[in-house]
Amino acid sequence: MIIKTILLLLLGSRISAQNLELPIGSEYNSIQIKLNHHDVKIQESGAAKILFVGMRDKGNWNFRKDNGVLIVEEKDYDSKLFRVAAEGVKEGPKERLVLKVPSMPIFVSGNDLDVTLDNLRNTVKVVVFKGSVKGFKTQGELRVFLNSGDISIDTHSAPLFVNGSQVKLAVKNSVSDVKVNDYSGTVNLERNTGHSAIFNYQGVVTLKEVTGSSQIELSKGSVSIAQSQGRHDIVTDEVNVDLKATKESDFNVKMKNGKLNYASSGVGGVWLSLNSKEGDIYLPSPMKPQKVKAETFYKGRTSGEKSAARLEVKTVNAAIIVR
Repeated sequence: MIIKTILLLLLGSRISAQNLELPIGSEYNSIQIKLNHHDVKIQESGAAKILFVGMRDKGNWNFRKDNGVLIVEEKDYDSKLFRVAAEGVKEGPKERLVLKVPSMPIFVSGNDLDVTLDNLRNTVKVVVFKGSVKGFKTQGELRVFLNSGDISIDTHSAPLFVNGSQVKLAVKNSVSDVKVNDYSGTVNLERNTGHSAIFNYQGVVTLKEVTGSSQIELSKGSVSIAQSQGRHDIVTDEVNVDLKATKESDFNVKMKNGKLNYASSGVGGVWLSLNSKEGDIYLPSPMKPQKVKAETFYKGRTSGEKSAARLEVKTVNAAIIVR
């Protein structure tokens, strides 16, 4: 059956030195692409076919159908998946490949991959051991599993899920609920609308001009949130936290050690509920914190017209600074 499927695909294809075209009928419900050491760009086309641009040798690829899934697999894929170059030997340049696909779910997997997703409307799942993932104007749910590398998403309008070990993530100009699980890395969300849930062991988390709630858990590193609307729940251990108020910002912070800086940024009437068991609290004059034994606390509003802005902090040994 597999051999018959391959023959039918190749008989229905048009081949040139650099291109391969495969018709995609209604019997296919998704596409799976398995390859290593490539720079691959995936674009959506309106035609019921896949066009491979830059495929050097079709003999290096297997094509088969499995339960409605078209599987396109580079030969020796499994044996090369975790291959490491010998010491002192540099890998050659990545092969470049462009795929123009119909609107259907796509799954890409491999190692040492640079994946670009361009104007895709359906769901995409990417599993890469090392490399990068870029997305532009993607509209379907996007799931990325990347052990180490960079992820850059621009103008995305669906849920985004990221899992990794050492990942640098940047999302901007998007309407997306974002969930991140990463051991070590950076997360930068800018001009995003939606809920964000970020769970990192260590790294740098930056939110700027975001609209929507967020949940952040970080053991080591720093958190910075500015010009953002919504409720932000932050739990940290050894972390410095830098917050800038807006009239609608609501920060709820639980931290052990480190330092919290809160800039009112001209917003008046901010509700403060601050408590530090062993650390100090610094407030603008004439506000003064109360102290009972080693514990310092303060409840009340800053001067100015009452706003919806809130800051609630509970800490063990961190300094709280309100400006």
